[in-house]
Amino acid sequence: MPRMFNFSLRHSGDKSFSEAIIDQMCQDLASESDDIISQAKNALTIRDPNNELLKMELITKLAPNVSSIRALYDLAIDIATKKAAGFLMEKIASLVEFAVSFDGIKSKTPDIQNDLSHFRRFIAVNTAVSNQLESVTDAPLNAMSFFVADHCPMLKALIRAIECAMTKEPAAVEVSAVLANSRCCSVSGSRPKDGRPMMNYLRAMTGAIILYDHTAMHGAFGSKSEVKIKRCVKELVQWKQNAHGATSELMDTIKYCSLHYNDSTTPEKIRTLMDK
Repeated sequence: MPRMFNFSLRHSGDKSFSEAIIDQMCQDLASESDDIISQAKNALTIRDPNNELLKMELITKLAPNVSSIRALYDLAIDIATKKAAGFLMEKIASLVEFAVSFDGIKSKTPDIQNDLSHFRRFIAVNTAVSNQLESVTDAPLNAMSFFVADHCPMLKALIRAIECAMTKEPAAVEVSAVLANSRCCSVSGSRPKDGRPMMNYLRAMTGAIILYDHTAMHGAFGSKSEVKIKRCVKELVQWKQNAHGATSELMDTIKYCSLHYNDSTTPEKIRTLMDK
């Protein structure tokens, strides 16, 4: 394992995760190079044919630093070929898909909220039981109640995260548009027998539309939207018609969890498609 992964995150708060890694690598390389440089100077050159033992010692000490450079080189190649970006987008897609799935299940399971309310009331008047269940009662029950009371709590959490990221990097909103459009392209014209992988894509696409609609000033449905909304909606409609209503819930999610769907600026063609 290259030394680059042996770092501490105890850096100043204004530094990013990547800066912390690079800073630590530079420190490691600088501290380890002093001894190597000193011995190399004594040997005049690492290519000294008369001292094979010293040459091997120097090469051995240089190897970890070369490994670090190799790790950075591989990272650069991944970024240049978009492998790293693709991997990151897959992780984001999985997170958005989970949020849509969780919110869908929660909306159909009112017992989640009811059970938590009963638990809070019971604990409040039963101190003995509260002491026995300390690990549970220490939880922020009030905040949890507000969380499950929301119509789409997980998506709202992602919306807040994007809004926070946008304060430092306004272009963060574009990630949602890229995700929605890429997932739309993935399902377009593809109809696998079991349908499950495509439903994962459709959930991620739906969630990305909602995230973009909440975080982009102009929303997801207007002419300025970077989301190819008409194409996305057509895919949802086609799956609804061809897969026994498989995407009905996703279309309802867009209607009731989005911010700008009911705006007057939303094209009538989009509303007509959504009502099919």
